[in-house]
Order: sequence, then structure tokens, then C-alpha cells
Amino acid sequence: MKIIKKSLVILLILLSSNSFADYVDTNKAQNAALKYLSLIGNYNSISLFHTEYINNTEMLYIFQINYGGYIIISADDRMDPVRAYVPNSNYVINSNNPGIQIWKNWHESFFLDSIISNTQSPRKINEWAFFSDTTSSTNQNIAMTTVGPLLTTQWSQMRTCENSIVEQNTASGVPVGCVATAYTQIMNYYQHPRKGNGSSSYNHSTYGNLSVNHSNNVFNWDSMSLDSTDIANGTFCTNGDDVAQLLYDFGVSIDMNYDVGSSGSYTSDGDNALIDHFGYDDWAEYNYGWNNTWSTWKSMIQTEIDASRPIVYDGCTSIGGDCHAWVCDGYSYIASSELFHMNWGWGGQNGGSNSNGGNATNNDNGWFSLPLTVSHGGYLFGSSHAMTRYIRPGTDLANYTGISTPTYNNDTLRHDIFNDFIDGPNEATCNTFTVKYYASLNNYIHPNDEYLGSKTLHGGLKGYYYYNFKKEIVPSDYDIPAGNYYIGWIIDSEEEVWELDENNNKGYFSTPVFFPGIPDLEVSNSEYNPICFPQPCNPGVGPITINGTLLDFNINVSNIGTGNADPSYLGYYLSSNNYISTSDYLLGDDYVSTINPQNFSNEVASFDISSSNYSNIPNGTYYIGVIADYYQNVNESNEYNNATTLKYLNFISGGYSEYQITILRGCTDSSAINYNPNANIEDGSCIYPCNSNSITINMYDSYGDGWNGNNLIFYDSSGVIMWISELLNGTFGSDNICLPSQCYTIFCGNGSWQSEVFWEIIDSTGTILLSGGAPYIGNLCIPSIPGCTDPSAFNYDPNATVDDGSCLLPGDVDIDPKDKDKDNGESEEVTETKTEEATKTLYKEA
Repeated sequence: MKIIKKSLVILLILLSSNSFADYVDTNKAQNAALKYLSLIGNYNSISLFHTEYINNTEMLYIFQINYGGYIIISADDRMDPVRAYVPNSNYVINSNNPGIQIWKNWHESFFLDSIISNTQSPRKINEWAFFSDTTSSTNQNIAMTTVGPLLTTQWSQMRTCENSIVEQNTASGVPVGCVATAYTQIMNYYQHPRKGNGSSSYNHSTYGNLSVNHSNNVFNWDSMSLDSTDIANGTFCTNGDDVAQLLYDFGVSIDMNYDVGSSGSYTSDGDNALIDHFGYDDWAEYNYGWNNTWSTWKSMIQTEIDASRPIVYDGCTSIGGDCHAWVCDGYSYIASSELFHMNWGWGGQNGGSNSNGGNATNNDNGWFSLPLTVSHGGYLFGSSHAMTRYIRPGTDLANYTGISTPTYNNDTLRHDIFNDFIDGPNEATCNTFTVKYYASLNNYIHPNDEYLGSKTLHGGLKGYYYYNFKKEIVPSDYDIPAGNYYIGWIIDSEEEVWELDENNNKGYFSTPVFFPGIPDLEVSNSEYNPICFPQPCNPGVGPITINGTLLDFNINVSNIGTGNADPSYLGYYLSSNNYISTSDYLLGDDYVSTINPQNFSNEVASFDISSSNYSNIPNGTYYIGVIADYYQNVNESNEYNNATTLKYLNFISGGYSEYQITILRGCTDSSAINYNPNANIEDGSCIYPCNSNSITINMYDSYGDGWNGNNLIFYDSSGVIMWISELLNGTFGSDNICLPSQCYTIFCGNGSWQSEVFWEIIDSTGTILLSGGAPYIGNLCIPSIPGCTDPSAFNYDPNATVDDGSCLLPGDVDIDPKDKDKDNGESEEVTETKTEEATKTLYKEA
């Protein structure tokens, strides 16, 4: 009986202890999780992964989200339902992340104080009712506000890319410290400074004197890694020591108590280090939570995040307990859920095990609640909470007229830029920045104004220092509409420097400057479309009309630039390809007078390709084109749009085809024996049937190198040259000519090496009329009359021009002695008969 009594007492005690809590089962918790996820647009399925307990009482349900992440829901309705949402990590049981440990400890303290205690916080009936209802009807008019996260970094303390410089100055296995990690991630967010100010030094009990000259180290923010895909201890992050140097410099500036496995310092020292050595505004301050109500504390956080200023937050498990510093850089209010984005500075080294098995590699950065509701128990709000707020650089780049006002002389602009550091002189240097220059029609300078170029100040500018910028601006070099402009500038145009005031970065020179603009010439009617709508209409004339060998051009030269185009010349060309250039065949040009912007000049010209002026153009088919300003007299904004072929709309292909013309020289007389029906230009080569005397001239050179300047010339009776023959090279050449009947003077000479020269003049029967060498001068009558040319011959022919060897000279006729005694009549008769027959025979043969 006594035993039964004891058991009842124990049971009553247990029931009494649990009666204070208003338990939430897993189904209700799961509905709340799904409701929250649907409101933020995450519709993945979830499953219960783990339950956290306090004194054997369910405290938190952890639901794993399919495809990654987890959500934590309260196990009691005296707390708001959603306690945390981590989108990119798996939950780690027994994580060694100190931020997670502190956060869970806050919940444990709240449960002990305000839920499973005699004094309980009020139930969140309405809040749970909303999140437990999974129907969409309750989603109407829900207040949802999310700002952040502001940071993109996920730094840690022990990876080689982070603690390599620390280890060089201390020992292996020494972390950089959470305070340094938190503050430097915010410095990386602002990317300030480029170089620090002054120096820091202190004597470490183990590692001796540790010192840094902050003005020596340049922080290349662009080369600092945001995170690492492989976060195992010892892994090098991208670009290595750029991160490590920053972490070490800041650690020394706050007298970091380095030690193997754990490094610590006061979070409250960080704001002073920012101010003294890194060019940050002295507005930064450290605040304790116990001095504020929850509504005030929450408002302080929200104000900073709304101003895009991350916060260094720190907390402890209890007063004098384990502490950690991290970055709070966002907030999210969805219905009754109030979550804050925490970057724990743990970079994934959690230890423990995760929902996928094995060691955890998560950073747990995500959205977390702060269980800070005022209760009536011993857990007082804010006793282990603190933050550093108002963190911002003190830089402000502005125009400076303290030394001199802006000037513009000899095409050079000069003006001063001042780093108006809010707290007075500071050697910390801002980042490299760029100034862009503009031409504006008014004195309100805007990026949409006419761009004139830029100047970059490499190395940045120290606090409370100024720099005199010099920029050459030659108005005639800029392709902008002609007119008077204010020359202005925008400081830090690429927003490379975080500034306190972004509204004082503009300036201008007070006197307008005339910009003449730059012309740009092109042929605006190079393509002809004979179709126009609506009908009836006149499509106008094309850029060219081709009529046989006659080309009639009708060209519009347009100035599409911003300035006046001085007088120029338009060149007309034929080209073997459709790329017109000045190396093609120039037909002629036109003088083009001055053309104002957005105007044109019409130029017309005609060229007959059959003219001897174009005898240098070989036979072939050519593209027809033009080049505006082909002498390049005009300085244009675009020198590559002056040349063009001329085109017409091809109804067969549907596209544009180039105009072309064919040049074929030859005999165009149909009565000639070498008539070419395809030839369109007469070249004087026609050969006609010879109705007079066909003569062949054969030329020989004994050496084989031609006649070396000698030639054979035919002069008529009036001294007019009727023909010239010359052997240009080789051993033999022949000319066939047709000469009228008359007598000619034949001359051969005028060159060198005359002994090598020989020639023959032959008629149509193959008879050699004349032959000789050089030098030579003689006569030749054509046509030739063969016969006896010897006056002493019996058969002399005074009309013969060529001796044919038929002459009968005295002694060529024999008389038989026995006939001497015969009477003369008989004898004479016989002689006459023989002579007459011989003569007739000779004439007949001739």
C-alpha cells in the first residue's frame, strides 16, 4: 500500500508539471510548417526529422524540407509557431555551431521560465489558429515583409583561406575568432576601406608581440571569396590570403586572445577598431539588450536593416556563460511570425550529424526567432543579448571648391574632388573610383546626357583629402548634336565607394561650351525599290540608269551625323567585286557642297564606258558603286559607311541585287570578217575583206630577242605612214595587211643590233616583192606587174614593176650560119617568128 501511494504521488507531480504546458502535436505543427512555407512560395513536402526536448518535454519540432532546408516549429502554443526557417542547410543534431547552441539555449530558458513553470506566458491562440488552417482562404490580406539578407559571404574561422595569416603569427589550429569574422564580413559588405589607418600592437601572453601596420595592407575586395564549396578544415578558399589578411588585421586591432581551438575578444571593442583603423563613422555603437524593451529592441534591428546596415549581434547562454558574435542582416515578418536572418560565421563546420547521415557540413545561416517576450519568471529579456549598430564607412566623395573652382581652358577641364570624411582627417583610404563626364543642355547632370569619357583614381582617396582631376575634352572629337553644352561630371559613377551622401556627387563647369558635332556621310538611296504604296504613287528614280554603255547616276549623299559636313567629293566606281574601294576603277567624281546634319545633297553624273577615257578598264563584268567623300576630306564619326554598291529590288529572288555592267571590246561592225555580236565597245579591231592588195610581211631576228627597236615603215607617195611592222621579241613574226595600189617608200631602222634584222614583203601569190635588213630604204610599187624591166632587152616592158627573168637580150637569140646565104626575107621571117613566139611564151607564163 505504501508503494502504491508513492507511485501516485510521483504521477501527480508529473501531471502537475506537464499541466502548465499547452502541448502541440506533430500534425498541428506540420500544418503550421506547411502553411508558412506556402506563404513564402515553397511548396516542397516535409517530414519530421527530430524533436528537441527540455526536461523530457517537447520543445521544438524540426521538419526536413524535401530538396533541402528545414523548418523549426514550437511544440507549445505559448510561443509563436514558426521558430526558424533555414532554406539551404540540413539540420544538425548536437551541432557545435555556437550560434545554434545559444539560440537553442534561449528557447530552453524561455520554456523553463515561461512555459513549464508556475508562471506561464499567455497562449498564442490566434497565431496558432492561423498557421494551423491550411486552407488558402486565410491567406488574404496577410502582412508580409522581408528585407535581406544583406550579406553574400559565408566565412568561418578555421579554413586555410581564413586563418592562414593568423597561424603564421601564432600556431597551427588557432582560429581567427568569431568577433573578427562578424565585423570583417560587414567590412566586405561595404568593401571598405582599400587601406587602413595607423597601426595596432599588443603583447600576447603566448605568442609575444603581435602588430599590424594598417596603412601597408591593401584589401582587394573583388578577389575575396564569398564562400567555399568544400568547407572541410584546411581547404583553401578562392584567392586565399586576401580574406586571411583582413581577418588577421582586424583581430590584432581588437587585441584578439588567440588560442588553439578557440580565440576570443570583446565584441564591444569592434566598433572602436572600425573607427580608429578602418575609416568607419564614429556613429557606430555597442548596445546591451537589458536596457531595452522587446519592441524597442526589435525596432532598433529593423531600423538598421531598412537602412541596409548589417548588425554585429552577440549572445551568451547565460551571464558569464559561453558567448558568440555573428551578423544579423535581415528580417522577415509573415503574419505573426517574426524571424531575423542570422549569418553565424561558422562556414559549415558544425560537427555532429545531419538528416542525410554523416558529419554535418552546413552553415545554418537562415531565419531565426528571438524568444525575448517579457515573462514573469527569472529569465529576463535581453540579459544575454547585445548588438553593434550604426556600422557604416565615414566616406563622402564630393565636389570641392576650397582650393579652386572648376576651370576649362585649352580643351582641358580641371576640378577638385574631396573625401569629406565625416569625422575629420583619417588616413584610411576609400576604394578606387571613377568619374564620368557628360555634356548637358542644362546644369542638371544626368547619365543620359552626352557621354564624354571618364577618369579613374586608382588607389582611392584618404579621408579628408582632395584630388585635382584633369580631363582633356576636345569638343570636335565628340559625335553629339552641335550646340552649347555644360560640361559636367558624376563622381563614383560605378558606385565603387560606399558613401554617406550619394546626392552630392555631381558637378559642372559654369560656362557652356560649344560642341560642333561630327558629320557622317553615307549614300542614302543606294537601294532602289520601284514598288510604292498606296497606288497611284511615284517611286522616283533609282540611283543609276544603264543604257548600253551609258551610265546615268542619281545619288543622294546624306549627312546622318551631328555636325556640318564640309565640301567633299563623290566618286563613281566600277569594281570586280561588291566591295567598293578607292583601288577600284574611278569613272569620275562630283563636287559635293556643305551638308548640314540630317540633310542630303543630290548629285547626278553621266559616263559613257565606251569612251577612250576608260580604255584602262579590262573586259569583264563589274559592280557599280559610289564612295562619298572618297578623298577623305571630311572627319567623320564613321569612316566605314561611305562606300556602297548600287542595288535594285529583284522581283524574282525577292531580295536586292547589285547593278552590274559588262565591258566587252571588239569589232562591232557586222560587215567585218571578225564581227563580235557580243561586243559593246568598238576597239578598232575590225578586219574587212581585202579588195585591194593583200600583203604579208615576214620578220626575222637571228639572235631571237626581237628587233631591239627597229621597225619596218611603209610611206605613201605623200610621205604618210601607211603601216609599221616591228618584231617585239623572238625570232619570227608576221603581219598581214591590205594596201591600196600605189608605190611606197620602204624604210627599216631606228633600233640597235641591226645586223640581226631581216624581212620579206610577199604578195598574195607568194611572190617575194622585196626583202632586206637594216638599215634599209627603197621603193616598192603595189600591185606588182611582172615582166622584163631591162630597157636593153628585146622584150622590155616599161609597165613592169617586178622583173620576172623573161628579158631577151642581144646574144640570147641564135642564127644558123647556113641560113646566111638565104635571102633576107626568109631569114628575117624566121627570126621574127621565133622572137614573137618566145615573147608570147614569156608573157603567158608571167
